[in-house]
Amino acid sequence: MVQSELSKKISKRINLPKYHIDRVLEAMKGIITEELVNGNEVSLRGFCTFWVADRKNRKGYNTS
Repeated sequence: MVQSELSKKISKRINLPKYHIDRVLEAMKGIITEELVNGNEVSLRGFCTFWVADRKNRKGYNTS
């Protein structure tokens, strides 16, 4: 499912215009991104948790 499908389904379920749902989703993405950039973890209980993980570099291979 992509964002447009999600906003359409939410719009139908709660009977609000899709435009409002799109604005809420964009604001939510912006806030989550800002928090992650600032080094914070974002937890939506019962749904998901976002965090930034540092991993060591991997060596890439060109298979062609």
